Amino acid sequence: MGKFLTCLVRKEEMGEDGRKNIAKLYQLFYNHEAEGATYVMLNMPSGDISEAKYLLPIIDNSIDGYYDIERISFGTRTKETKDGLSIPNYPTLRIKIGSYHPLEHRYTEGIVPRMANQIWSYNQLRNIMVKSNGYGEFELEESTVEEPEMSYLSSSGSENDYTE
Repeated sequence: MGKFLTCLVRKEEMGEDGRKNIAKLYQLFYNHEAEGATYVMLNMPSGDISEAKYLLPIIDNSIDGYYDIERISFGTRTKETKDGLSIPNYPTLRIKIGSYHPLEHRYTEGIVPRMANQIWSYNQLRNIMVKSNGYGEFELEESTVEEPEMSYLSSSGSENDYTE
């Protein structure tokens, strides 16, 4: 089985009118309707992305299924840093989303936003599911979780991944 690329799906985004709106991306993933969309990951994961075969969205601090990755390509964007600097041609991942595969049920315990933008093996996913159920044995596999070195904020104050 291939590896899982995790992504954080935020519920709200700031609209042009300054009001918070339910993000289109959130609705697609929440309703399991993201097949065929292109997901743009603004922050690159660490690790070998060529091993990622599935996209595992974290929605409302929970996971309940994953999507096949049909294609991964690179794109660019202009990144704005906290101090107002613009960095042109900053790399992004463009992920063409395939079929949805549900997990046994929704797992919430221990699922946190910092788990996004990581590449997990099937054993890592299984361990998370076992821990979330609160029972059973689990295997420890070496894994490093690192916080981003810099914050990625747009001029509106927050920056989110999106679909096209």
